[in-house]
Amino acid sequence: AVSFAKPAWSPDGRYLAFVAAIDGPSSDLYLYDSELGGITRVSAGSNQADAPTWSPNGEGYLHQEVEYVQEPMNIAPYPRALWWFPVRDGGATRFADPAAAQPDWLVFDGWIDGWRFVFHYVPAFGSAAEGGLLIGDVRNGRAEKVLGAVEDLAILAREDRAILLARVNLDPSGSVSPTRTLYLIDTQAMT
Repeated sequence: AVSFAKPAWSPDGRYLAFVAAIDGPSSDLYLYDSELGGITRVSAGSNQADAPTWSPNGEGYLHQEVEYVQEPMNIAPYPRALWWFPVRDGGATRFADPAAAQPDWLVFDGWIDGWRFVFHYVPAFGSAAEGGLLIGDVRNGRAEKVLGAVEDLAILAREDRAILLARVNLDPSGSVSPTRTLYLIDTQAMT
């Protein structure tokens, strides 16, 4: 038996990205081309692929690289990186927190436009308040840290720009009572 999960159609309806354990034992990402009728394996590795999501312009898709970690009561998935796969060019790009010595728990939050996306991270050995908010750009393969210690995030997308509402804990060390501040970030002006 083969397990299939998380199907996601491209905006133009041509491609279907999905996660499956076809070539086992780990789950990888596959791409079905409805015009040519073929299925292509696009990821491979010891970690699991999960949650493909297409860019709004249909140029490619992101998926999470997940490691399963044994917790006291169960085995839990921890997203360790985000991978960008362009449909036409090939060549995958890995997004992660570049400052992390240990792999962080990275979470995709949403697209800003057809090329940029927001994700946050929680340090592998720390709390959510110690994490940060980053904006990745699939055109250059880089991620820019915007804020640290982000607790909550909302994305208000509008055509070519987005406003990010981020609530930040200003003292993640816990040495004083935390002060929470709400930031409005204009992703076009990056202020």
